[in-house]
Amino acid sequence: MLWPYIKNSRTIQSLLFLSILLLVFWQGYYVLLLMVLFAVVEGLTAFYVQRNTTEWTDIRDIQALLAIDKDGKLRVGMEQATHPESVKALLKRDKKYGYLQITLNHHGPLRYRFPLQQLEPLQQWLHTELPDLQLEHQLRR
Repeated sequence: MLWPYIKNSRTIQSLLFLSILLLVFWQGYYVLLLMVLFAVVEGLTAFYVQRNTTEWTDIRDIQALLAIDKDGKLRVGMEQATHPESVKALLKRDKKYGYLQITLNHHGPLRYRFPLQQLEPLQQWLHTELPDLQLEHQLRR
């Protein structure tokens, strides 16, 4: 949580380093153990927050991103489905954009935001090319 502030400021880094040296000099190595524990908790918290935030990647042409390999596997950008039967997709929309959240493998979902005009052609393409795809809809007008 605090790491972005620390890594972007030389002043904060210098003050933190100086305070660590003073604490170790006065209190011994117990302070170092406490600081290592704090760093581990901070790292785990940052990893959890990064993994559980929803960020959408803006795409101008969503269909240019999707393709079917010669093996019949779905490819989204550089990612490829490891098991085509386990691919899950979710379509959403709002007044301006369409949203595609697709899970290809164990690395987690890919999230794309695209212009709303491309939603109908995308649905038709998914229905035609991947009829067995587990497609969920949260489409509200």
